[in-house]
Parts: sequence; C-alpha cells; structure tokens
Amino acid sequence: MPDVSVFTVESQAAADAYIEEILASPTCSHWLRVALQSALECDPVDAANDAEALSLILQVRAAAILNEASRKLK
Repeated sequence: MPDVSVFTVESQAAADAYIEEILASPTCSHWLRVALQSALECDPVDAANDAEALSLILQVRAAAILNEASRKLK
C-alpha cells in the first residue's frame, strides 16, 4: 500500500488516482476497500471527520483489549 505520509494532494485527480491505487492494491483489506468505497459516496469533509473519529474509537478498543490480555498473562 502506498505511503500516505509522503503524499501531497495537488488536485482531486491526483487524490482520486491515489485512492484507485489503494483500492487496486493486493495489500488493501476487504474491510478497508468497502469502507473507502462507502466513504467516497459521502461529503468528503464529513467522511474525513468520521474516519478520524473511527480511528480513535478503534485505537481505544485495541488498547483496552491489549491491556486486558496483558493482565491475564500476569
């Protein structure tokens, strides 16, 4: 999958080409592909805000699961 940290958006066409590259990548999970395709149907600012919120929610959940698992190992 392309490295987003070095990506600069020059135009919508460039952003769309980047998205197509991600969707075509064999390393893109089915879940991410479906989520991205769904987000493309939404207002882009709303989709970006929702994606950021989802990222934080999933990070909290993952941290809680890892914390719980590490406590069980003690």
